[in-house]
Amino acid sequence: MHEPPHSALQVARENVLIVHSLSKRSGMTGYRSGFMAGEPDLIAQLREARANFGVAPQTMVQQAAVAAWSDEAHVEERRRVFADKRALILAHLRKLGLAVGGEGAFYLWVHVPAGETSDSYAARLGSRRRPLDSARGRLQRRRCRTAARCKKAISVWPT
Repeated sequence: MHEPPHSALQVARENVLIVHSLSKRSGMTGYRSGFMAGEPDLIAQLREARANFGVAPQTMVQQAAVAAWSDEAHVEERRRVFADKRALILAHLRKLGLAVGGEGAFYLWVHVPAGETSDSYAARLGSRRRPLDSARGRLQRRRCRTAARCKKAISVWPT
């Protein structure tokens, strides 16, 4: 997670269209700002259709996007913070003997313990000060905004 993500354009360029946004990269989810790159014919078709989509962002969104795309330091810091939090959670899950997937991904996928369903395990986790969103079985983002908060969420995780 410390390295920039790979792009489909590194593998192929024919019939490929990539979409990058500032949502995860810069934490700007509400801005709905990003870019597309790919085969010139696909981009030309999108450019022609774009006028019908009404996707012209507000000036302040464009200015914020320029600032975000122009700064790599905050992106490297976000990668470090996310990698640190992921490492904390991953170490704890493995300490509990849980099988975890999602290597190299932003998310971790936990195989629930034998004898439980995803619903029953999430409900059991949610019964102890709610480290998880029990409706979806996901660690609540608000519980893990910082490494310190991740450690606190881990401390209430049932064994």
